[in-house]
Amino acid sequence: MAVPQDKEALLGLIDASFEKLAAALASTPEALARERSLPGHAKDTQMSPCDLVAYLVGWNELLLKWLERDAAGHPIDIPGNRLQMERARQARAEILPRP
Repeated sequence: MAVPQDKEALLGLIDASFEKLAAALASTPEALARERSLPGHAKDTQMSPCDLVAYLVGWNELLLKWLERDAAGHPIDIPGNRLQMERARQARAEILPRP
C-alpha cells in the first residue's frame, strides 16, 4: 500500500479503509463475532472480529486523548500514560481476551 503524500490522500485512504472494514463487519454473522478467525497482531496468534473492534476502539480513544492534550497545549504521552514502547506488546496482550 502506498503511503499517502498529503492530507487529502490520507483522509481518502481512511474513508476507503473504514468502508471496507464496516462492510466486512456488517457481513459477519453474529454467531461468528467471537470466533478467533483473524490473524492476531502478535506472531502465531488469532483474534475474533470483536477483539479487532475493541483493539481499534482503544487506539482511537488514545488518539483522541492525544489530540485533546495537544489542543490544550499539554505534552502528549506516546504511546500514552507513560507506557514504554517495549511494554506495548505486553499491554496489548493484557487488553485482548485470551483463547
